[in-house]
Amino acid sequence: MAEYILTDITRKEGKLNYSDIWEVTWVDLVDLQVYATVVDATYRNYTRSNWHNIVNGPIPYGLYSGLRKTAKKDKDGLPVISADSHPALVDPMTEAEVYRILEIRQSQIQP
Repeated sequence: MAEYILTDITRKEGKLNYSDIWEVTWVDLVDLQVYATVVDATYRNYTRSNWHNIVNGPIPYGLYSGLRKTAKKDKDGLPVISADSHPALVDPMTEAEVYRILEIRQSQIQP
């Protein structure tokens, strides 16, 4: 199963119902592709898929499994990981560790 590193969570206000919306950013460690997930607090998957525990409080940086890619792209053209996924933290990390791992992977991928 693919694993992704959580690199950022940004809170925004929803335009439709003024609810809390979170944009979660992931990076695939295999090819360093950036993915996005949009999570709305008014949807059932917010608690059913454990997003409420991920988006509240400090950013839970680290390596996650249980994420499902879709064929969709977000408004910025990033591929989407479904908010119906069930993210599971495999390896917690600090922000510095996340960016160091990404730096190392980038140097391994680039010739």
